[in-house]
Amino acid sequence: MHPQHCADLREPDTFFGDRFRRIESAALGVIGIMAAAILALAASPAAAQFKPIEPTMADETVTLTGRSLTIDQVVKIARGGAKIEVAPEAMERAKASYGLMLQAQEEGVSVYRFNRGAGAGREIVTLEGSPDSPEAMATIAKRFEGSYGSRGLEPDVLDEASLRAMLAVLANTATWDASSEAFINGVVALVNNRIYPAMPARGARGEADFVPAGATMGGRGFAYYKGERILAADALRQAGLKPFQLSGNDDAMNTVSSLTGGKAALLVHDVREYLEWADMAYAMTLNGMNSSLTPIAMPTLGTRPFPWVGYHGARVMEMLRGSYLFEADPERIIQDPEGLRAQPWRQGAVWEAWANLRNNTLIQINSSDHNPTARPGVSPEDAWELSTPQMMQYYIKGGRFSDGVGGYIFSNSNWDPFPLVVSIEQLGIALINVDSIVVETMSRFEDPFFTVVRPEEVLEDGPRYGSGGSRSNHWLWSEIVSLAMPLTPPSIGTIADPADVGAIPLLRLERANRLLDVQRELLAGSILTAAYWMDVRKAQDPDRGFGPGPTAAHAALRQVVPLNRSEDAPQPVRSDHSLVTDFITNTPSSQFFESTAVMPDPGEIPMPAATLEAAGRTN
Repeated sequence: MHPQHCADLREPDTFFGDRFRRIESAALGVIGIMAAAILALAASPAAAQFKPIEPTMADETVTLTGRSLTIDQVVKIARGGAKIEVAPEAMERAKASYGLMLQAQEEGVSVYRFNRGAGAGREIVTLEGSPDSPEAMATIAKRFEGSYGSRGLEPDVLDEASLRAMLAVLANTATWDASSEAFINGVVALVNNRIYPAMPARGARGEADFVPAGATMGGRGFAYYKGERILAADALRQAGLKPFQLSGNDDAMNTVSSLTGGKAALLVHDVREYLEWADMAYAMTLNGMNSSLTPIAMPTLGTRPFPWVGYHGARVMEMLRGSYLFEADPERIIQDPEGLRAQPWRQGAVWEAWANLRNNTLIQINSSDHNPTARPGVSPEDAWELSTPQMMQYYIKGGRFSDGVGGYIFSNSNWDPFPLVVSIEQLGIALINVDSIVVETMSRFEDPFFTVVRPEEVLEDGPRYGSGGSRSNHWLWSEIVSLAMPLTPPSIGTIADPADVGAIPLLRLERANRLLDVQRELLAGSILTAAYWMDVRKAQDPDRGFGPGPTAAHAALRQVVPLNRSEDAPQPVRSDHSLVTDFITNTPSSQFFESTAVMPDPGEIPMPAATLEAAGRTN
């Protein structure tokens, strides 16, 4: 082949794209007209429920390298509307994998879902001849006909933030896969033009999300654009885009879990904000109880040096510095209720579970979860197993399609999100064990054995509002128990089909997000109770201070839920509990106190590398 043609093969938007268009044009003309008519009848009214973002960061751009996407960057893209671009080195990595895949076909090496079938058809040859032959290109082109979207059950994913997080993660991780340049550019264009696949939120197989980005960028199926569910072709046209001409193995790029990864990143962000409020609530509770601070004093926490317990304790001590709790008080009892004293150990364990979820999420969104794995540049000498006869079946020597670079393409189970799934459920287990203390502590405020004083002994000017209480705790506790417990491991065997497991990550994430909602409601009750008792302590002695964090949070809270309301004040349309829940959901506690406590060093988050060290062993 002429050298110029070799270069063209590495640019699928040119050589392959032009020839695919010539092959497809006649057949797709008729098919497209019929498909559009059928799909138009299936349009869903669900667009009315679409939840758009407020793109306050639309003038910013996040560069994706495949290695360094952070939680904050996902939030910026997903909720702030920041645009994305792919770093040149990341695009070159994808091109190398793409070329290796074409070279595998040239050398007769089996590649799952490219020249062999999927699932039960994994041994069936689906592509023959050189990859640039008319027959092979016609076969590949047909793979992009009639694919309209993702499997699953209604409703669609309707919040724009989750869809943007999904596509950002997909663009980032696709740079590790044998995806074409057109595919990656297409995902970038979808994000930057706010076009999203119409994707069922429920009922996929359970080991991958089946993200139909390829169908959307090819103008097939439905998409959400400007909040409306319309034909994907119309969405592209209205945005001034033409359908992207995909090639190679791009039709198999839907079998990834980038929605799981993106939603997990948003969960990590939200749980951190919740935990920061939980630390604040604990500081307020200590003030309200007139507590002894010896359980979180330096010698105490240093004697049992659990890193995340120390982090939590340092944050709380910072918030309380200057509080009246550091002054001698003859009425202060030597020990608080057992649960209140034990809370640092349990809250520290929640922080540790959060850190594990954060670390696993960072790995998930910065590595490939696709099958197969293409690793150009890896040789039989790089690990002893690679030179065995079994592994050498999948070695590509290298040639005109790969610039002479060899490597391996392996079938795998990278699609299994279970390390991330376990992290999600571990967080729930940790939360429920601190929740039991939170519920118990609220009830302790009703016992003068612990408080020493009764509110009516110092508050004399009429009824009080925003005093908290625990009337809803039985209900909230039952909800938390039902949501925090792990799901029963699913396993659905099928005859003559290797698909026999299901991690169901999206269902677990849905439960985790609902759990977080209920956690905020429980915490709102705790904060109301603590704030009320801070008012009691202030009434006992107007000179008392509470420390910078609790003082600022208490003042802000009383703007939302005053201690007293005048008789002519408008009747609130929502309960105090709901108002405080909204307050802590929408207002980060860092707005009132910014801690200088240093998180324990997580160590280096491992990034993808085809090395012995990355695989956890030596040769």
